[in-house]
Amino acid sequence: MFFIKQQLNAKDASKGNFEQRVILCHRGFDRPTVLITEGYNANYGLRENYIEELAQIFNTNIVLVEYRYFDKSTPTPCNWQYLTVENSLYDLHNVNECIHVV
Repeated sequence: MFFIKQQLNAKDASKGNFEQRVILCHRGFDRPTVLITEGYNANYGLRENYIEELAQIFNTNIVLVEYRYFDKSTPTPCNWQYLTVENSLYDLHNVNECIHVV
């Protein structure tokens, strides 16, 4: 588990940042990676035997991204105006860029 710094507003960095929780389940550098876009909190990804169906079938790595404004990925202060689809898509793009998921 680690955190990636995300902008509150994808179009305006001056609005501040928050830390978004990302959970990595690594199976091997030679394995493909599945990016899981969690709509809520990602606590289940911390279970010892956690595995997604596609990851199990294809023996892949997993990158599980907790949705902004849920559990450990909640900004302080919590300004709800930045909870938008556009900003959440920016979050996923940024996670992808930071870890080079292909």
